[in-house]
Amino acid sequence: MDSHTSLAQELSRCRERLQISQVRLARLMNLKTHRLSDLEKARSLPSEAEAGRVRRQLYKIMNESSLLGSSLVPLRSDPRLIALMDCRY
Repeated sequence: MDSHTSLAQELSRCRERLQISQVRLARLMNLKTHRLSDLEKARSLPSEAEAGRVRRQLYKIMNESSLLGSSLVPLRSDPRLIALMDCRY
Protein backbone atom coordinates (compact mmCIF):
# COMPACT_ATOMS: atom_id res chain seq x y z
CA MET A 1 0.00 0.00 0.00
CA ASP A 2 1.46 3.37 -0.96
CA SER A 3 1.31 6.53 1.12
CA HIS A 4 -1.37 8.10 -1.12
CA THR A 5 -3.72 5.17 -0.57
CA SER A 6 -3.09 5.29 3.16
CA LEU A 7 -3.80 9.04 3.21
CA ALA A 8 -7.11 8.33 1.47
CA GLN A 9 -7.90 5.72 4.12
CA GLU A 10 -6.88 8.08 6.92
CA LEU A 11 -9.26 10.74 5.61
CA SER A 12 -12.11 8.25 5.33
CA ARG A 13 -11.52 6.85 8.82
CA CYS A 14 -11.31 10.34 10.31
CA ARG A 15 -14.62 11.40 8.74
CA GLU A 16 -16.28 8.17 9.79
CA ARG A 17 -15.04 8.45 13.36
CA LEU A 18 -16.08 12.10 13.65
CA GLN A 19 -19.35 11.46 11.80
CA ILE A 20 -18.95 14.52 9.61
CA SER A 21 -19.38 15.23 5.91
CA GLN A 22 -16.65 15.96 3.40
CA VAL A 23 -17.87 19.54 3.28
CA ARG A 24 -17.44 19.97 7.02
CA LEU A 25 -14.01 18.30 7.10
CA ALA A 26 -12.88 20.37 4.13
CA ARG A 27 -13.86 23.55 6.00
CA LEU A 28 -12.02 22.40 9.12
CA MET A 29 -8.93 21.68 7.04
CA ASN A 30 -9.20 24.80 4.87
CA LEU A 31 -9.44 22.71 1.70
CA LYS A 32 -11.83 22.93 -1.22
CA THR A 33 -14.40 20.15 -1.02
CA HIS A 34 -13.47 18.73 -4.43
CA ARG A 35 -9.79 18.59 -3.38
CA LEU A 36 -10.64 16.67 -0.22
CA SER A 37 -12.84 14.34 -2.25
CA ASP A 38 -10.03 13.70 -4.74
CA LEU A 39 -7.60 12.95 -1.90
CA GLU A 40 -10.07 10.72 -0.05
CA LYS A 41 -10.88 8.71 -3.19
CA ALA A 42 -7.15 8.58 -4.16
CA ARG A 43 -8.02 10.16 -7.53
CA SER A 44 -5.23 12.68 -7.15
CA LEU A 45 -1.70 12.42 -5.84
CA PRO A 46 -0.76 15.03 -3.24
CA SER A 47 2.75 16.40 -3.06
CA GLU A 48 4.80 15.28 -0.07
CA ALA A 49 4.30 18.71 1.48
CA GLU A 50 0.52 18.59 1.01
CA ALA A 51 0.29 15.03 2.37
CA GLY A 52 2.28 16.09 5.44
CA ARG A 53 0.09 19.14 5.98
CA VAL A 54 -3.12 17.08 5.63
CA ARG A 55 -1.83 14.46 8.08
CA ARG A 56 -0.86 17.13 10.62
CA GLN A 57 -4.31 18.72 10.36
CA LEU A 58 -6.04 15.33 10.72
CA TYR A 59 -3.93 14.60 13.80
CA LYS A 60 -4.87 17.96 15.32
CA ILE A 61 -8.58 17.55 14.55
CA MET A 62 -8.66 14.02 15.96
CA ASN A 63 -6.84 15.11 19.13
CA GLU A 64 -9.21 18.04 19.66
CA SER A 65 -12.24 15.82 19.13
CA SER A 66 -10.96 13.27 21.64
CA LEU A 67 -10.52 16.03 24.22
CA LEU A 68 -14.13 17.08 23.66
CA GLY A 69 -15.40 13.54 23.70
CA SER A 70 -16.42 11.76 20.53
CA SER A 71 -20.01 11.47 21.75
CA LEU A 72 -20.40 15.25 21.48
CA VAL A 73 -19.54 15.45 17.78
CA PRO A 74 -22.93 14.34 16.38
CA LEU A 75 -24.76 16.52 18.88
CA ARG A 76 -22.95 19.67 17.82
CA SER A 77 -24.18 19.20 14.25
CA ASP A 78 -27.79 18.46 15.22
CA PRO A 79 -29.96 21.15 13.55
CA ARG A 80 -32.41 21.19 16.48
CA LEU A 81 -29.61 21.89 18.96
CA ILE A 82 -28.18 24.59 16.70
CA ALA A 83 -31.63 26.20 16.45
CA LEU A 84 -31.97 26.17 20.24
CA MET A 85 -28.51 27.66 20.71
CA ASP A 86 -29.27 30.40 18.16
CA CYS A 87 -32.63 31.22 19.72
CA ARG A 88 -32.67 34.70 21.25
CA TYR A 89 -35.05 35.22 24.17
